[in-house]
Amino acid sequence: MSEPLRVTLPAPEDDELQAIGREIARTFLLALRTFRSHGAQNQVAVAAVKGLARALNQGVLRNGGSELRVVEDFIYFGSQRLRLPRSDERMVGIVVQELTRRGIGSISLSIATTEAQVTALLESLGRHHEGGEDCFHRLYAETRPAGSPFMLAQPKGLGAGGPRDQDAAAVVMFPEGGVGVGPGDADEETPMGKAGAGGNDQDQAKRGPRLPFRTTGMEMEDGFGAPAAHGLRDRCRSAFFTALAVHRAYYRGAQQGEPLPLRHAKRTVQSLVEVVLEGESAILGLTTLKAHDNFAFFHSVNVCVLSVGLGKRLGLDRAQLVDLGIAALLHDLGKAVVPAGIFGKGDALTPEESAQIQRHPHLGVRELLRLGGLSQQLYPAMVGCFEHHMNCDGMGQGYPKLAEPYRPHLFGRIVAIADCFDALSAKRVYRKRAQSHDETLAYLLSLAGTKFDSVLVRLFVNLVGVYPVGSVVRLRSGRVGVVVSSPQAPGQCRRPLVRLLDPCTHEPLPEQVDLSREEGNAAEREAITAILDAEQERIDLKRVFL
Repeated sequence: MSEPLRVTLPAPEDDELQAIGREIARTFLLALRTFRSHGAQNQVAVAAVKGLARALNQGVLRNGGSELRVVEDFIYFGSQRLRLPRSDERMVGIVVQELTRRGIGSISLSIATTEAQVTALLESLGRHHEGGEDCFHRLYAETRPAGSPFMLAQPKGLGAGGPRDQDAAAVVMFPEGGVGVGPGDADEETPMGKAGAGGNDQDQAKRGPRLPFRTTGMEMEDGFGAPAAHGLRDRCRSAFFTALAVHRAYYRGAQQGEPLPLRHAKRTVQSLVEVVLEGESAILGLTTLKAHDNFAFFHSVNVCVLSVGLGKRLGLDRAQLVDLGIAALLHDLGKAVVPAGIFGKGDALTPEESAQIQRHPHLGVRELLRLGGLSQQLYPAMVGCFEHHMNCDGMGQGYPKLAEPYRPHLFGRIVAIADCFDALSAKRVYRKRAQSHDETLAYLLSLAGTKFDSVLVRLFVNLVGVYPVGSVVRLRSGRVGVVVSSPQAPGQCRRPLVRLLDPCTHEPLPEQVDLSREEGNAAEREAITAILDAEQERIDLKRVFL
C-alpha cells in the first residue's frame, strides 16, 4: 500500500497570489463551461478565453508561473492553498472534479500564453472529458506534440502531480482503496487516519471533517452546479458517486470524533431515491463496481441502492424510501471506530476480535447519537445500524445479543438482506472467491423465515432477478454479454436484458438482446446457458456501466 500523501506546511499566505489563484480557478471553470455550452466561436466564449489568458499571464508575471494543483478536496495555486468564502467552495470543488475526472493532478504554465493556446487547451479538455488515466494519456498525446505551453501532470499520492514532460510513463498512485479508505482497508496511518491528505495533523484537526465539495455540487442547482447530467445514466452516476464521497466524509468524521450533520446524508439519499424510482436497473448496474474497487468503501452505497430498490418493490413512499436509504447508507458507521486491523485480517479471528466486530452495530448507534441525539429524524438510521445483523425471527445467532426475543423493524430486515447479498457477492481478504449471484440468492432463500424475512427475500429475488444486473452470461448462440436490466414481471425473472460484448476485445457493443420477448420457436430463442466469472474472463464491468 502506497504511503499517504504528506503535505508540508504552506508558505505564508500572500493576498495577491490568493486573488490571482482564485481568478484563474474562476475563469478556467467559466471558460470550460462556456466552450461546452456555446462553442469556441461564441462571443461569450471568446471573452472567457481572454479573461483566462489574462489571469494566467498575471500569475506568470507575479509568481514566475501559474499552476493549479489538486490535493484531495482542495485546489492549490503554486504553494498556496486557495481559501475561499463558503459561498465559493462549491466552485473550487467543481474545478477539482473537472480535473480529476480527466486524470489530471495539475495544470501549470511557466511562460506567457496566448489566447489561441488557451483555446486549444480548452478544446482538448472538451474532447476528452472523462476517463481518468486513459483520458490523461489522450490529452498528453494531443497537447505535447502541438507544442502547448501548458504542462499536465497526473495525480501523485492523492493529487499532487509531477511534471508532464518526464520521459517515464506517468502512473496514478492512489493508496489502496482509490478515492477513499473504508473499514477493513485502513492501516494505522491513512488519508483518513493520523495525517489526512491535504494538510498536516494540526491543520486537519482544526478543519475537522469536510464534505468533498467536488462531488456534492452535483445535485446543486445554482451557478456553480456540476455539468448538466441530462440522461438517466449520467444522473445515476452523479448520485452514486456523490453518495460514495458523502459516506467517506461521514466515516472520516466518525474516526475524528466530529461527525457531519445528517442533512448531507438526507440530501444525497434523496438523489439516489429519485434515480431508483425513475429506473432502478441503471443504478443497480453501478453496484457491480465492488468487484473492481475497494469493497468496503463501496459497500454501504451498494446496500443503500439495493435497500431503496427493495423498498420501492414493497410500495414505500418517497419519504419512507429516503429514511430507509439513510439507514442503509450509515448502517456500518460503527466500523469506523473498530480497530482497522481486524477487518483487514486474513487469518481466523480470535474471540476478542470477533467480539470487537460484533460491537459495531451499537457503536454505530452511538455515533449517530452524536449527530443529533434522540431525534425522530435519526431513528431510522439507528434502526439500520443496530438491527442489520439480527435474525428476523428474534432468535438464532444474530447480534447484538439481547436478553429477550426481538423482532427487527422493517428497515432493519431490509438492510440485513441487502447487506448480506452485497457482502457475499464480493471477494474479501478472508474470502478469495466471491460467491456467484445464484449461490448468494440460494443462501438467502435457505435462511428465509429464520435469519431473513421470507416475504422480503422473495421480493429481493424479484428485484435483482435470477441473473442480477452485472452478471456475465453466455447465450445459446455462444455470444457473451452482461445483464443490464431485470424484467419487472415475476414470471420473466430468468429472461433479462443482455448487452452483448465484442468476442475479441470484450468491449460492450451497442446491440442488446431482450430475452423476455416471446418471438419465434421456443427451442430456437436465445436463452442463458451459463454464468461466467467476469474476472476470469477479463471483462471490465466498468466499461459497461460507467
